[in-house]
Amino acid sequence: MNYDMGFKSSLKSIFIVSVAIIYFTLIPNICDKLLDCESIYDMCDDINPVSHDNIKEYDECRKKKSELENKFDKKKLNCILIVGSLSLLAGVFISSKQFDKYNLQTPSVGISFGSLLMLVYYITKNWYDINNNTRIGILSISLAILVYGSSRI
Repeated sequence: MNYDMGFKSSLKSIFIVSVAIIYFTLIPNICDKLLDCESIYDMCDDINPVSHDNIKEYDECRKKKSELENKFDKKKLNCILIVGSLSLLAGVFISSKQFDKYNLQTPSVGISFGSLLMLVYYITKNWYDINNNTRIGILSISLAILVYGSSRI
């Protein structure tokens, strides 16, 4: 009987991590699709940079592409911050006691964990591109969560 509980616990952990990984990769791809980034990525592919006639045109295209990528990265970060925060809160809310009868604790914990990973990854990746007020807000919320969480232990 003890082995059965250990197996179920291990299986639950595997499902939580699987949901988190899939969620971590799915949401940024959805944000890419919503923001139409495919047109940016293959923007300069039709210009041959080896030809001397196209070097100037290729450099101008790369410069314009870089500017568009910077604008897109800011929009993508905003999309991920909004969706990640909402799904983290939804996952915590769904895993509460009032939803126990629906047996949604494993997927909601996976979505919360995936959201947390996604938020940490994209915030640290774009930390120096984020304005100072947003950084202060992120750090304040993080500190409040850590203080609240440590008081519950």
